[in-house]
Amino acid sequence: MIKKKGIIRRTLGSMFNVQRWFSLPTIIISTKIFWKFARDIFVRQPSMAATSETFEEAVKRFSLTEEDIKQRGKAFLRNSLMFLFISMILFFYTIYLLVNAYLLATFISALLTILVLVYAYREHFWYTQIKHRKLGLNFKIWWQLLLKKEITL
Repeated sequence: MIKKKGIIRRTLGSMFNVQRWFSLPTIIISTKIFWKFARDIFVRQPSMAATSETFEEAVKRFSLTEEDIKQRGKAFLRNSLMFLFISMILFFYTIYLLVNAYLLATFISALLTILVLVYAYREHFWYTQIKHRKLGLNFKIWWQLLLKKEITL
């Protein structure tokens, strides 16, 4: 009688293994990786906060010439404009998906649009630091410089 219960349990267990259907171990691992990345993004690292290097010191440390600085500034500006253009295309595509009631695709496209906008911000932020020759700017100062408000660096 006990053997029959074991056979039935194994048979039904292999047929109705919901954890395997949903690949639960993979979902758990992916969730842990996602939260690790999210924590790394939003938690300020002490090594980055402790360093206060001036622009001139960084130029000396990387042994950059004035021409190198100009080229990198142009590259950062070009990349930020390219990412901004791509995000505009994605934004209009997101609106198109929303109008046609593709809600899941709209959500994914909106996330992709936000991601590309973050890349555009990052590249323009680096361009702004090179343009004004000041490291360690924050979002507020970047925004004021973008709007061309008078601030003291």
